[in-house]
Amino acid sequence: MKTKKERLEIKTRRLKNKKLIKKYPFIQAVDWLAKPIKSYDYTLLDDMPTGWKKSFGELLCEDISKVLKRHNVKTFNTQQVKEKYGELRWYFSAPTCVYNEIDDIIDAYSHCSRNICIRCGKLDVHCIDTGWISPLCEECFYKNKYYKDKNYNDYICDEDNLMSDSITFSRFEDGKTTKYTIDISEYTNKIRMRYKKDVRRNS
Repeated sequence: MKTKKERLEIKTRRLKNKKLIKKYPFIQAVDWLAKPIKSYDYTLLDDMPTGWKKSFGELLCEDISKVLKRHNVKTFNTQQVKEKYGELRWYFSAPTCVYNEIDDIIDAYSHCSRNICIRCGKLDVHCIDTGWISPLCEECFYKNKYYKDKNYNDYICDEDNLMSDSITFSRFEDGKTTKYTIDISEYTNKIRMRYKKDVRRNS
């Protein structure tokens, strides 16, 4: 038997999820027959680690939604949202006319996620390797009872903790390797502004 407080929390969560799904239909969970689950207990955004969801979950959804509206696309499906090797993975299917644009948006947020604490959403944190690679701030690291007597710096597995404003990658083309750099400052700025608002609200 659930308490009055528990029942209120469930009702509040369902109402919030219902509003989110109305705004972003592509985060509605589906059953094994691909039919929408209408209990509103859960959205696919809930599969995103808490820190990332808090930091940029709705920002990412808003950016995807803008692309879909601009192209008047209704057939966009989110297949899975998860963390892998310390960064966001968002698997989807979409028409060709929007696929690359949405893929670029997800790539940008995925790149940013490498330096956002997976638990609390703090920005500019190191990725650490405890047998499981994940971006984690020192405070959240020491909250884990298994690591409270360990040294955070011993587990750092990246070179830089700053969220980067660009993605650099190499591609082999026409018999030679070409280096490309893509500006993603639009997304890092959104995340930083959101973070500052949250800090001001909670202080």
